Order: sequence, then C-alpha cells, then structure tokens
Amino acid sequence: MNPTPTPTSTRDAAVELAILDKIASTWPRRATVKKPELDLEGLFQPELPDYPIALVPFRDHPRFAEAPEERKQALLSWAWMAYNRNTIMNEEKIANPAFELLLHARFPGTNHPGIKRTVVQALVDENYHTFMHLSATLVTERKRGLVFNESLLPDSLACRMLQAARARAADAWEQDLLTLAYAVVTEISINAYLNLLSRDQSIQPINRMTTELHNRDEFSHALVLAEIAKSVYVHMNDAMRECFIRALPEALRGIASSDYKTWRAILEHLGFEHVDEIIGDLEGRTGSRVLVRDYSGLKHLASELGILERMDFEFA
Repeated sequence: MNPTPTPTSTRDAAVELAILDKIASTWPRRATVKKPELDLEGLFQPELPDYPIALVPFRDHPRFAEAPEERKQALLSWAWMAYNRNTIMNEEKIANPAFELLLHARFPGTNHPGIKRTVVQALVDENYHTFMHLSATLVTERKRGLVFNESLLPDSLACRMLQAARARAADAWEQDLLTLAYAVVTEISINAYLNLLSRDQSIQPINRMTTELHNRDEFSHALVLAEIAKSVYVHMNDAMRECFIRALPEALRGIASSDYKTWRAILEHLGFEHVDEIIGDLEGRTGSRVLVRDYSGLKHLASELGILERMDFEFA
C-alpha cells in the first residue's frame, strides 16, 4: 500500500492485542452463528407491523396520512425488507471487502495473528448476518403475500457514497483506505440503528429478534474495528491520515441518514399518490434526513486518535 507508511516504535500493536485475543476466545459461545436458529415461522404475528412507523420520515405528512391503511402496512413491510437488503449490501460491499483487505495485511500495522483471527471470525459473522436478514425477508414475503423485487431499489446510501468516493480516488491505496474508513464507521455506528429496531416491542418479534441477535455480534465487531483502526492509524503517513480523517464523517452521514431515494422508490412501487410532494417536503425540512443521533462510538475513537477537532462533523 502506497505511499510509504510512517514507522512507529511503540505499539507495533497500536492495537490492544489482549482485547482482540479476549474477543476471539469468546467467539465460540458468543457468536450468533454458533446458536440455534430462530423459529421465524412460529414467531410470526400477522397483526403486528413489520417496521416501526416512527422511523418513517414522512409518517406525519398529510398526503401519507390520507393513504389507505392497507397500503401503509405494505409500505412498512417493504421498509423492513429494504432494511434487510441494505444491511446485506453494507455487509457485502463495505464490511466484507474491508475485512478481506485486513486479512491479507493490505494496511500497515495489521500483519499480526491476533488481528487475522478476529477478522476471520468477523467475516463468518457477517456472512451469517446476510443469511439471517435474507431469511427474515423471505418469511415476510410468504406471510404477507408480497414479492420483494429488490431491483426496484437503489443501492444503500452508504454504498452509493463509498462507490462515489472510490471513483474520485486517484490511487489504489486511497480506494482501499476509503473502504476501511467506511467499514470502521459502519461497524462502530450500526448499533445505533439496530438498537432502534431491536428494542421496539410494537413490531414483528422475528424482526426485532433478528436485529437483536445481529446487534450482539456488532458490539464485538465495533471493538475489533476500533482497535485495528488505531493500529493502522499510527503507521499512516500524512497523506493517508488526511484521507482517513476526511472519509470518516462522510461515512457517518451515509449510515446515520434516511435514504430518500429508497423511500421514493418504495412509495412509487406501491402506488402512493403525491410522491414528489411528500419527498420534496422532506428535502425542504432542516434536519429531516437524520435517522440516528448516537455518534458516541465514532466520537470516542476520534478522541482516542486525537483527530476529533479535525473531523467535519457536528457530534453534539
């Protein structure tokens, strides 16, 4: 990876290898992939919605309020299936590529057995998460009598932003570092969204429990990525650090924001009227795009790296 990284004599492990070793040792009894699968069919309760109405950004819009109740419930089902798809996409196009780069020591400060062990475990977790969320979508389709045509939806917002950032990058090392930055933010910040779903008692039990199980794994992944990020950062030169610091807040905006492009596609597919008005009014409201407000994970990491004041993000 070029340019040549900055050498360091302290923390050949700017990573706390003891933390990674502990995480790795608990994996056999902690990881969701090691536990029995949920009885998705048996837990389904048809009278409960699939997705929290509180997370629909236009829930109070008068044009949405006047739509038939059946269509609103279909929108919540599509919102849940779109969430599953976005989760899978973020795993496949952001987290997994970064873990693959780490596994093969494409970044300075990562050629260590302790890092490789936790990275391989995380890769297994992430692929099982894909299975979990795909299974939840398939049950929703069967139980609701819907056909989820994912080709109608755009890529997730975070994936679109990473793809655009990589396209602007002049060098391969910068593209790799962007992928790592987005993965760090995704893994550190995903708990905020998972918490919203896993604690909501008003939605389908299988949906709530799917996100709860996913959430447990991500707590460990957040620790792993944070420690690895520290190890990589102390080995970076100035150009690498500038790229990394610039990418972190952009990635956080992609994770923490409502995706109006996806919402528009769902509204149009389900035959809602006045879609331009609904989405247009959203875009005109200050702060309406914010989906989650818990940025504590990335803020803590930025503080530990000494870069908090250099990040273009309002954490308050």
